[in-house]
Amino acid sequence: MLSIAYFTRMMAIVGRAKANSAVRLFMAPGMGHCGGGPGPNEFGQFDAGNGDPASSLGAALQHWVEQGVAPEHIVATKRKEDDDPPDTVPVRTRPLCAFPSVARYLGEGSTDQAASFTCGVAAR
Repeated sequence: MLSIAYFTRMMAIVGRAKANSAVRLFMAPGMGHCGGGPGPNEFGQFDAGNGDPASSLGAALQHWVEQGVAPEHIVATKRKEDDDPPDTVPVRTRPLCAFPSVARYLGEGSTDQAASFTCGVAAR
């Protein structure tokens, strides 16, 4: 949780508006430190600007810098095996939401599909 503590402190120091113009924090629940784990763990984090900004962190960052559109969520994918090729059908997709938002289930649809979730305030 040090990432959240750092991010929260940084926002308190520079202000939310200034921070949101330059920084986003995306948590990946169920992902191991550098990859793997039971949760969706593939979201274009190694693609350096390639792909769709909706599902590629690299493309989302490039889009933010070049077009001024900050990412609010990125769709992450989980494949049956972590080393399966990208054209393998995923077993789960889930939105990674810009902190402090979290993925909230809409109450209907498959819990393995990102379309069944929206980014919103965490339940308390």
